Amino acid sequence: MDWDKLRAFHVVARCGSFARAAQEFHLSPSAVSRQIADIEHSLGVSLFNRHPRGLTLTGSGEILFKSTAEVLEKLKETEALLKSDRNEPKGLLRVATTYSLSNAWLTLYLKDFLELYPDIELTIIGNDDELDLQIRQADVAIRTAVPYQPELSQIYLTTFHLRLYAAKSYLEKFGVPEKPEDLDHHRLLVFGDDVAHPYGNINWLLHFGLKKNQPARTPYLRINSAYGLRRCAESGLGIAAISQEYAILETSDLVPVLPNFVGPSVKIYYVYPKSLQKFKRVTALGDFLKERLEKENGEHNWHD
Repeated sequence: MDWDKLRAFHVVARCGSFARAAQEFHLSPSAVSRQIADIEHSLGVSLFNRHPRGLTLTGSGEILFKSTAEVLEKLKETEALLKSDRNEPKGLLRVATTYSLSNAWLTLYLKDFLELYPDIELTIIGNDDELDLQIRQADVAIRTAVPYQPELSQIYLTTFHLRLYAAKSYLEKFGVPEKPEDLDHHRLLVFGDDVAHPYGNINWLLHFGLKKNQPARTPYLRINSAYGLRRCAESGLGIAAISQEYAILETSDLVPVLPNFVGPSVKIYYVYPKSLQKFKRVTALGDFLKERLEKENGEHNWHD
């Protein structure tokens, strides 16, 4: 059934007159009457009893009027909810990001975010595969690359660097490297060759400070897990190039090694569909993270 005709039926039933209903629609009474006749023909029932003093609903009309009233009320509730969502951050927000970002870095900010926006129902989806925001596998994403789809918008958040770290216990036992060449005499912990990562040369410390014709250093340990690499470094096993989102954790016992030298970097973006950009719950997390990271950037020399 045509929704415009059903709306016309609902108004006619409420007004009890074709003429008064026509005034609401800015149509002629005959045009409204034809719409009702079309519905009656389509359903094969009479919806109104026609009287000289007006119209009354038949039994079938009563049933249809109840249904249209419920639908209209639901539409009003939905409209109010959508308008509210545009102005107030509330409702479900599904955030897709990598395992490393979700396991370490992002979790540092969630408590403050949810205290600021208690009406947002947050779901974090850790997945190293890039979920499709266009088909709503997630609402937003935190990614390490600018989206190539023109339908997506992005907020630049920060830049992470690979830096060298080691546990205090390791440095007390094996000494603190003072220059890149000193790494030749240390235990180096690196990623396995098959690890997925956004950095250009994730195992750069094997070549760091060497001349072009010198062979790469031999690692003490290879492991294909960012979390595992950090844990090995924290246990005092050796020196590792660790991405910032793992090394800055307050609970970490890691300290910088050769802090004036910085390895490869990767930019972090908050990504969301342009079609959702007017909804506050969609942009709230991105704006919150950007503000916090800009503040931290002013306090610490961690970011570009």
